[in-house]
Amino acid sequence: MEIFYAATMITLGNGKKTPFWQAPWLHGRKLIDIAHVIYAVSKRKNWKVSHAMNGEAWIRKITLDASFSLDHFSQFVDLWSLLSTINLNPKVEDNITWRLTPSGNYTVKLAYELQLLVSTASPMNKRIWKAWAPPKVKFFAWLANQGISTNISFTKLRKD
Repeated sequence: MEIFYAATMITLGNGKKTPFWQAPWLHGRKLIDIAHVIYAVSKRKNWKVSHAMNGEAWIRKITLDASFSLDHFSQFVDLWSLLSTINLNPKVEDNITWRLTPSGNYTVKLAYELQLLVSTASPMNKRIWKAWAPPKVKFFAWLANQGISTNISFTKLRKD
């Protein structure tokens, strides 16, 4: 899924297709990465954005017990403030754009080619995909590790 999310961009509409915790739909980040301690004490982990956001249902699924700490409270407030600005549009479906084609259209052929590239053995691959970083950073690190050129140009730094 990390590769899929790195190769796609999610534009939220009604939230019916997008996983609440695991997908990078909030400013390109996953909620599980933003608030991992809240995720750990959440009773419901596999639901879509539309269900979680309906009446702030995600809040009612947080287990409040003696282990609820200042870290939990801090992450809860941060997450709540980020989610309070989200407005779902019931008339528009979620849109997933494939970043690897100019048109943004997904093809099965490209997905298989990407999986084939990922399966290429390298000692760095495990480290890249396990590291904490936004999916697109991991993806470009992986591309660099594979020696795959991108259309992005970087300014060369040199010592004088």
